[in-house]
Order: sequence, then C-alpha cells, then structure tokens
Amino acid sequence: MKCIGIIKEQKVEVSWNPMTSRHYQTLGYEFTFWRDKFHVPYYHLPLTSEKMVLVSCDKEKCTNVKSVKYNEFNRLYKNKKYECKKHSHSYYEDKARERGFILTSEYKGVKGKVDLICLKNGHKSTKLWSQINNGSKCLKCHQESLKLSIDYIKEEFLKKNLLLLSNEYANEKSKLAFKCKNGHYGEIAWNYFQQGGGCQQCYRKSRFREGNPRWNKNKTDTQRINDRKYREYLQWRKKVLQRDDYTCQKCWLKKKKYLTAHHIYNYMEHKDIRLEVDNGLTLCDSCHEHFHNTYGYTNNNYIQLFMYLNKEGG
Repeated sequence: MKCIGIIKEQKVEVSWNPMTSRHYQTLGYEFTFWRDKFHVPYYHLPLTSEKMVLVSCDKEKCTNVKSVKYNEFNRLYKNKKYECKKHSHSYYEDKARERGFILTSEYKGVKGKVDLICLKNGHKSTKLWSQINNGSKCLKCHQESLKLSIDYIKEEFLKKNLLLLSNEYANEKSKLAFKCKNGHYGEIAWNYFQQGGGCQQCYRKSRFREGNPRWNKNKTDTQRINDRKYREYLQWRKKVLQRDDYTCQKCWLKKKKYLTAHHIYNYMEHKDIRLEVDNGLTLCDSCHEHFHNTYGYTNNNYIQLFMYLNKEGG
C-alpha cells in the first residue's frame, strides 16, 4: 500500500537547455535564452527529470517530509515500493512486543538505544534498535535457561572427590566453596572446574611428592634439601622475587627467567634462617655468579653484599 504522496502546489526551478526545451515549449512555455531560469509545477517536469521534489507521508499523524528525485519517485511510487520509514511510537511498541519486550523509551533511530522490559520475566535492559530488528532476545532469560541445578553440580564435584559446600549456583564465573577428601577447603569457578581444576593445595603437594611423575624416589630428604627442590624453598624463592618486583638489585634486569634468589647468609651454613625472606635478595644469574666468584660460596654476609651492590662496574 502506497503511503508516500507528492506535496501539491509546489513549483520547481528549471532552466532552458537543449535537452528539455522542446518539452516545455510543447506545454506552452515561451523560450527566452539558454540557461535562463523559470519555475514550473512539478507535474510539468519530464518523467525522467532528476529535479528534487518534496514528498510527504499520508499516514495519520505522520509529519515526515523529504526530498527525492522526480524520476525516482515516479518509478518507485508507481510500483508501490516507496514507503515512509518514519513511524509513530505505537509502531515501535508493536515491533518490540513482537520480539518479547515492552518499549519504555522513545525510538532514537536504528543505531540508537532503547529501554526495554522483558515480557516473560520483567527483566530490564537496554539494547540498540538494530538488535531488536535482528531478533535479539532477553539476555537474562537466556542465561537462566543455561543455568545448572545445584544438585547436578554436586554430583560432578563428587566425581572428583570434592564435597560441594555452596548451596546456590549463580553463573560459570562465580566461586563455589568445597572440601576435598584430604580435608582442604577451597573455592573454584565452574568454568575452571570443567577445565580440570580442583583442590589447589592437593595439586601443590603432588608437585613435590611421590604422586608426581618426576619424583625421584631414590633421593633422601637431605638430598632434596641440598638440591633446593622442595616446596618450602620454592615458596621462599618466589616471595623474595615478588618482594623485589622481579628485578635484579645489582643491574636492574627485569627478565624473570634469568633471576634467582640469593642467600645473604649462605644456605648451607645458616639452616635456621635459610627460609627467611629477609635473608634473600634478587639477583640475575650473571650478577649472582659474579658475586660468588668474588666472595666465594661460604661465610657470605651482609657486608659482602653491601660492598658488591655499591661497587661500580660489578
């Protein structure tokens, strides 16, 4: 159904030229000079004219007025393809309702945002009108449809020997409290759990115990201490590097893979303070080697370190 009509009683400015002079003289216009301008009613324009004419919508209460080329208007209007794209607020309300929403704000264009209320569950949201046109649904309703039951999650936790302590499941990123078979308490997000996550305390212990494939059962505890490959030592090393912002305190190198934790009072002779963070300092591998080449590996102390750090050129 046609809803665009040309505005009556409008005149269009044209000029004399070889292409249209015969057309206008046939209609009774008197030729003057080439390029002279004069005005004609819109219906005296040639059907192929590209002059702009004003058209308006004939829908009730619609005030949409726009300019179109006369030849384009004739072609589309006759084929009933030219429709007014400006609609009343009720039109957009109906469109929103078709998509499952109540429209609570004014339409601001295809790329404008509108406020909506979900018809199903009353969820409030804001969307681009283009999203509504493309069939976008209520995001919160969609999330709830994917929500897992707490009973299902409990069963999945039990398969990994974890007792779920949480009574509610919000979403895949929210933390769930649990207790493992070894009595450790912890929290884990559902998405991380699905990727194989579990009790972190058990995992850390397994890295340095018989459960690890790289565990050498032939080594004694004394040998492990001498090799400095036990959990407490690795934790001490990490704390020293973190405190020093992973930076060599001599040359200020910040490449983590080249850093080590140096014992101010050497490791083997001072067992009582070997794991105290204050007895450690971050050095790069090169500076660490240079220090011990200068002062040796025994009887190390604060004075040596002070002299080394303040010595120019290493």
